[in-house]
Amino acid sequence: MANELSRNNSFFPDFFNDWSNNFFGTNNTFKTDIAENDDGYTVTSELPGFKKDNLNIDYENDILTISASRNKEDEEKNENGDLIHSERSFGQTSRQFYLKDGDQSKITAKYDGGVLTIDVPKLAPDQSGHHNIEIN
Repeated sequence: MANELSRNNSFFPDFFNDWSNNFFGTNNTFKTDIAENDDGYTVTSELPGFKKDNLNIDYENDILTISASRNKEDEEKNENGDLIHSERSFGQTSRQFYLKDGDQSKITAKYDGGVLTIDVPKLAPDQSGHHNIEIN
């Protein structure tokens, strides 16, 4: 029962989730905008503080998955080289989005200034795997 209650967001107000994320220095999600037009999708995700090498993008079965990990270690030493302060934080986050009929071979991505932009072109109508079957 306790596990069920802890997963129920209506039982624990957002205040507690926000407080724990800020206190422990972790955040389980990232802001993402998705724009669609006739030619495809543009996905823009805010991932400040992540290194490009720690980002992973996958597209399979119309599902775009974005995941990121961060390992941060800070140390302070005094003038004698003695350790006076040390902190470590590790985190991982991932999100998935349903983007129908994306052309996996033409997906491009760039990461600049903490913003990940992914362009997912749509398959041409004759490549989508959907076709109309005539009835004789």
